[in-house]
Amino acid sequence: MYKLIYLFLAGVFLSAGMAEGKETDDTIKEDKTFALAPMVSSSPSMGTGLGFNASYLYQTDEQSRPSQLMMGGQYTTNDSYNLWVMNNASLKSDTIRSISFVGNWHVNNSFKQSCPNDANDCDPNEEVKYNSDNIVIGQRLMFDIGHNFWFGGGGYWGRNIAKGLNAAGDDFVDARNMSSTNTAGLFLAVSYDTRDNNFYPMQGSMIELSPSMSIKALGSEYNAKQLRVDARHYMTVNQNDVIALQSVANVVEKGTPVSGQSFLGRNNVLRGFNAGEYMGEALYAAQAEYRYHISDKWKLVGFGGLGALRGETARQFDNDNLYYSAGAGVRYAIQPQARVHFRFDIAIGNDGNDGFYVGIQEAF
Repeated sequence: MYKLIYLFLAGVFLSAGMAEGKETDDTIKEDKTFALAPMVSSSPSMGTGLGFNASYLYQTDEQSRPSQLMMGGQYTTNDSYNLWVMNNASLKSDTIRSISFVGNWHVNNSFKQSCPNDANDCDPNEEVKYNSDNIVIGQRLMFDIGHNFWFGGGGYWGRNIAKGLNAAGDDFVDARNMSSTNTAGLFLAVSYDTRDNNFYPMQGSMIELSPSMSIKALGSEYNAKQLRVDARHYMTVNQNDVIALQSVANVVEKGTPVSGQSFLGRNNVLRGFNAGEYMGEALYAAQAEYRYHISDKWKLVGFGGLGALRGETARQFDNDNLYYSAGAGVRYAIQPQARVHFRFDIAIGNDGNDGFYVGIQEAF
C-alpha cells in the first residue's frame, strides 16, 4: 500500500512539472492544443509502469464542441505493455459524434487463486499467472435526432489470446476456455444527453441503452447478444464542486465465451479490481465521486462503489458475490478551457484488491 502512495505522489508532481502544450489563437482559445504528460502507475494486473498520455484538441467547425485525439502507451515491471489511440470527434455543428479506437494490451496477470467453498484441492495462497494479449478496434457514430436524444451504432473487432505462465495459470485459462477467441460484431445505441461538457461534466445527465451482437459472419468465433445500460448524473454543489453518479448493467447471452462476458474492473467499473479475474454473464454496479474544486488546475476526488456478478459462470467460479471499493485521487487540468484533466486514483477493494490508475479521462 505504501508503494501505491509513493507512486501516486510521484505521478502528481511529474505531471505538474512536465505537462506541456502549444498555445493557439484559433477556435480553441486560451487553451493548449497539445498536452503531454508522463504516466506512472501500479495496478493489480500490470505491475508498476512508466509511460505517457497525450491529448490533442481541435475543432472541425466553429459550431462544434472541441474534438480530442488521445493516445497512450506504457511498459511495466512485469513485462506488460499497452499502446492505444482514440479519436473523439464532433462534426457538422455537433450533430454527429464519432469515436474511433484501436488498442493493444499485452498483460502478464498475477493474483492469488480464488477458491470455491467446496473445492478441496485448491490452494488459496497459490499465485495464478497467465498472459493475455488483446487487440481491439472499434468505430461508433451517433446522430443528433433532437431534444437531447442521439441515435447511432457501430462495429468492433477483437482478438484475445491467453496462455498460462504456471500450472495454476494453465488451469485458470483452460477452465474458462480463454486460450484464443476472436470476436466481431455490430451494436446500436440510443442516448439522452444533457451534460454540459463531455470531458469533465459539472451538471446534466446521460443515459444510454446499447444492444450488440457478436456475429460469426463478420469473423467472430461465436454468435452472442449483449445489452449494456449506462446512466450518469452530475450535480454542481458549493459553486464548483461536483457530485458524479453512475449506474451500469451489462448482460450477455448464456453460452457466451468467458472472454466476451462482463468483467469487474473493466472500463473503470469498479476501480481496484483486476479486470482479468472476476467475471460473469451479468454485471450490475453503482459508483459515486465527489470532485472537490481547489482551483481551475487542481481537484481532489473521493469515490466509492458497489458491484455484483451473476450468472452461471459467476456461480461456477465463485464470483457470484457482492464487491465494493473506495479510493481517492487528484485531477490536474492539462487543458483547462476544455476541462481536460490528467487523473491519478488509488483504489482499494474487498478480498485484498487494490490498484493505482492514471489517464487523460475521467473514470465516468
